[in-house]
Amino acid sequence: LFAQVEVNALNLRSGRGTQFPVISTLTRGTMMAVLEEGTWSKVMLENGVTGYVATEYIQHMDAQAVTQALAERRNNPGVVLTGSQPLIAMYQTHSSESFVPTSGRAHVYDNPDQTVTRVGIELANALRNRGAVVIHSSEDHVRQAFNQAYDNSLRTITGILSTYPGVDLVLDIHRDAIRRSLTTTKLNGEDVARIAIVVGTKTEPGHPSWQANYAVAQLLQRKLDELYPGLSRGILLQNQGRYNQHVHPHALLLEIGGHENSLEEALRATTYLADAIMQLFAP
Repeated sequence: LFAQVEVNALNLRSGRGTQFPVISTLTRGTMMAVLEEGTWSKVMLENGVTGYVATEYIQHMDAQAVTQALAERRNNPGVVLTGSQPLIAMYQTHSSESFVPTSGRAHVYDNPDQTVTRVGIELANALRNRGAVVIHSSEDHVRQAFNQAYDNSLRTITGILSTYPGVDLVLDIHRDAIRRSLTTTKLNGEDVARIAIVVGTKTEPGHPSWQANYAVAQLLQRKLDELYPGLSRGILLQNQGRYNQHVHPHALLLEIGGHENSLEEALRATTYLADAIMQLFAP
C-alpha cells in the first residue's frame, strides 16, 4: 500500500503522536510505503527510514497512480520507487538450483550455466538492454554448505548495498520445486516458465517492516498480470523466513519456473519479466 503527502509540509515522527520527536519534514507529493494504518500511520521512505505521520494528511494511491506519479516525479528523493535508469542488484542464494530436463538433475554444483545463475545473467542482460544499471553477483553460495546459503548470500548482498547505496530493487533468483503444470504457461506460442514472487513475513529477527517488500511485490505482480496474463503465479507470503529481505524495502525473491521446466523455458521468462520491471521503475 502506497500513499503520498497531501499538504505542503508533514512531520515524520518517531512515534504515534505530536509528543514524539520529528525525524524529518516531508513535502507535498512525497510517496511512501504504508506499513501500519490508524490515526497515525507507520510509513517507510525510499531510503528505508521509518516513522509515523498523521493519516489525515496522506492520500492512498493505487498501482496506476503510483506509476503515473513516478513518471512525473522520478527525480524526487522521497519516492519509494525511482525511475531514470534504475539501479538493480541481483544474486542467487541457492545458486545450484537447476532444471532437470536440461541438466538431468535438480542441483548442479560445477556448471553455473545450467543453473539459476544463468537465469540471473539472462535477466540482468535483458534489464541492461532496456536501460537499467544492474549489479549482478554470480557468487556460489551453496557449495560449502547448502544450509548456510542465506548466511553466505547475506554477505554478498550487504556488500553490494554498501558499495551502491542507491539501489532501487534487489532480486534473489530461484526456481521452485513443484510440478510442471503449475510452473508453465504459453506466451507467443512457446512454453514459458511462470514466476512466483516470494515475500518473507517472519518479523524476527530484524524484519519488522516486511510489508514494504509486500507492497513492491504487489506492484510487480499487477504489472505482470497487466502485460502478460498467466505469467505470474502470484505472491507467496512465507512466515518461516525473511529471505534476507530485511536488507532493503524493495528486496524480493523470485521463483522462475520449477525443477521440471527446461532452462530454455526459464530464460524465455526473463524477457517478459524485464519488461514489467522496467515499466515500474522507468515508466
